[in-house]
Amino acid sequence: MCGMSVIMSDIFIDGIEANASSHELSGKIKDVFLKASDNLSWLSPGDTVLLKPALNSFYPYPATTHPQSILTIAEILAQKGANVFVGDQSGIEHVLVDKFGSHKKSSKWCFKKSGMGKENNLKFIGFEEEGWKDGYFNYKNSSSTWKNGFYVTKWVQKADHIINLPRLSTHALTGVSLGFKNMVGLLRDDSRMNFHLNGTLVPIIKSFAKGAKFDLSHDHSHTFFEKITDIGMAIKDKLRVTLFTGTQAQVTFGPDKHAIPIRKTGMFSAHVVTPDTGIIFAGSDPVATEVLAIAFLSILYSETPILKKQIWKTFLLSNRSIKDLSKSDVWDNPFIKRALHTGLGNGLINPHYTAIPGKLKHQLNDLIQRKK
Repeated sequence: MCGMSVIMSDIFIDGIEANASSHELSGKIKDVFLKASDNLSWLSPGDTVLLKPALNSFYPYPATTHPQSILTIAEILAQKGANVFVGDQSGIEHVLVDKFGSHKKSSKWCFKKSGMGKENNLKFIGFEEEGWKDGYFNYKNSSSTWKNGFYVTKWVQKADHIINLPRLSTHALTGVSLGFKNMVGLLRDDSRMNFHLNGTLVPIIKSFAKGAKFDLSHDHSHTFFEKITDIGMAIKDKLRVTLFTGTQAQVTFGPDKHAIPIRKTGMFSAHVVTPDTGIIFAGSDPVATEVLAIAFLSILYSETPILKKQIWKTFLLSNRSIKDLSKSDVWDNPFIKRALHTGLGNGLINPHYTAIPGKLKHQLNDLIQRKK
């Protein structure tokens, strides 16, 4: 309408060469983070900040979050007087907990094994160690597809601010594993099983949960992607920044190094790409960052040799709920569509580029523009 201003979602994107030093990487992460956080205008000394990495497994980056992202951002926040915690609960393939106790390894073990936990000054919280009853609460929202709510870590309540630190990866069940999917780590394992039963490859998921006592009945809601995205409702008021460090990416399978873990290795290995120019990007709107992440992942996937993609393409024939990245509009992604529907972001992107080659900038702009 005439006279009304359109609010755009700023997203800050900085390029980094493949052979860049860790010092240069840290500097770019700091610059992008401070821009996206409005120079930490929301932070007061003594505030509790939760950093949420992608710690779905014990495998190192890019199967999990780049350790430098955590170290750099934790240091920035601590220097401003924040009480900083890193927290997550790894996937049921590696960490499995029910009301009777733990059946596998711990998230803390995965944190150290992945390479994120090499620094002793990081305060890590494995959400499952907080207790089945005492560590979680039931979150309900009338707009959510979780009719009975879902159980989420009480660190959502304890934290004053939350920083989302995903990594770039495809996913055998959800197509992509980015910012919205990263919030699954906030859930108690019974709630994880609840949404997984609405997805594909359910027998494999049930095999991961073998030994635990969960209700494995299907709720017949067919809201797999919606349930995952709706986890974002629980942190909407506290989520300040989503930041990706995209110096590498998994462009097939995932979310772990292998789609199906078997002892020390696994089946269907994720193909890792190291672009000549990686990108570090962040914003306060989770939809904007998700769209940019899907766009960059799509570009890397399209430039991957066909032989590296062939097994993945064959696998996609068995999972019709996800699409080939090279054949879909980023705005048609189910996470994006659901997030826009529920108001988790506005979808109006204002990109700010630094040190991005002209070709890559053109490719990204073309993909993030809404076609409809």
